[in-house]
Amino acid sequence: MHTDKSIYVSYLKKRDKAYLYDTLNVASPRFVDDHISDLKECQEAKDVELLEYQLIPLFVFKNAFILNDFTQILNELLVETWHRQHENIALLLEDIHNPMSVQYLAAAVDLHPDYLAWDEFKSFERKCIWALGKICNEESITVLRELSSREAPISDYAQKQLDRLNG
Repeated sequence: MHTDKSIYVSYLKKRDKAYLYDTLNVASPRFVDDHISDLKECQEAKDVELLEYQLIPLFVFKNAFILNDFTQILNELLVETWHRQHENIALLLEDIHNPMSVQYLAAAVDLHPDYLAWDEFKSFERKCIWALGKICNEESITVLRELSSREAPISDYAQKQLDRLNG
């Protein structure tokens, strides 16, 4: 593990981006590979807390490196049920909008994590559908068409993306 939780705890207390940037050495050419390695270790250990922390730099510094490099690990994490970061991962995948994510986003719409059972508006699913709309290729449009035939609110979210793409 290249980073430990204390770095993130300190960052969250101070909200000091410069501290986090320097401590994680975000400018280093090794940052992306090291961080992907850290995310894989979180995945293997099913470390809920550390995964939450490890996603912070992807949001805070997403313009400092190529976020697309994280696509595969984020795809895998999106469809795993041991954590509570599904919505954050869906947002990152929307920013990335890589066609490699279509099958994962489609599967995630049917994931229904237990911790989100209370959400009648299906916010997680909506984020996945928005990400599909942002990808905007033949495969994602096919998935959106299929989703538009489901019950509301899923159908409404999918139709809105289709309308936006056709608009």
